[in-house]
This record gives sequence, structure tokens and C-alpha cells, in this order.
Amino acid sequence: MKKYSVASLGLTVVTGNHTPTVGIPQLLLGSGHVNDNEQDVIVEEDVWIGTGVTLLAGAHLGRGAVIGAKSLITAKSMVPPYAVVVGCPSRIVAAKFTIDQIVKHEEKLYAPEERYTREELDEIFKRYFEGKKTMGIDYNLSEAEEAKYHKWMEKTGLWI
Repeated sequence: MKKYSVASLGLTVVTGNHTPTVGIPQLLLGSGHVNDNEQDVIVEEDVWIGTGVTLLAGAHLGRGAVIGAKSLITAKSMVPPYAVVVGCPSRIVAAKFTIDQIVKHEEKLYAPEERYTREELDEIFKRYFEGKKTMGIDYNLSEAEEAKYHKWMEKTGLWI
């Protein structure tokens, strides 16, 4: 789980599985580590994982994704950056922000070489978010809020 990401209560992460094998009872597959299929689970930056989510072996959550409560994410799910995903099986229901909001968001969080380009974001939106709504808002912080936010980021070492 990378920087800025957070999970709510009840997250389950399963990094292994066992392939059914002729002649070996299911009881022995796990404890005997027969035909183990181990895969990492990757959670990129700035991901919000709702309560009761299950991430199975090979799941990969893209930067800025939002995973709705009780969702099941498998290796086949491959959650793209800034996707809002819900359900069992999971499906994309929205984009977290518009492209302009993502550009503004990333300017505040990431060094220039870490940010998505507008061209990359255009491709992501064309591929995954055609006809989908966005859920995020643009909020202008007051000077006091901005100062508090900056102080917290510096204190936690998360400031770029």
C-alpha cells in the first residue's frame, strides 16, 4: 500500500490460492502448499478502500481509486487510476475526478515527474470512463485550512 492510501475497517487481503489437483484432497492443498498460486496485491497512491472490501491475489488498484464497501477485487478486476469501483464482482461506476481536477489534484500531491500527463489521462478516460459520471468536487481551501493542511503534510513527511 503506497503513500496517501487508506483502508477502512474489515479489509481482507488474500495473496494466495491453491489449484485443485487430482488425487490430493482440498484439506491438504493449503497446509501442504501443493500447487500454490501466490501473487502480490498492489495498492497504488491515494487509494480509498471502503469497509469490508476483499482484495484477492493479483489485485492491482490504480492511483486515486475509490473502492466501495463490500467490494470484491480480483486479479481480473485491474482497477484503473481514479476509478470508482463497487460490487461483487466489482465494476467501474464512475471516475473520481474530471481530467482537469486530476491535473490540479496531482499538482498538489506529486512531483512533476510523478504526475500523469494530460495525454495519459485522456487515454485512461477514453478507455474506462466513457459515459460515466464523476464524483469528486473542487474545493478551495481557506488560508487557515491551507496552512493546517501544509503543516500536517510536513509533519507526516508526506509533503513533496
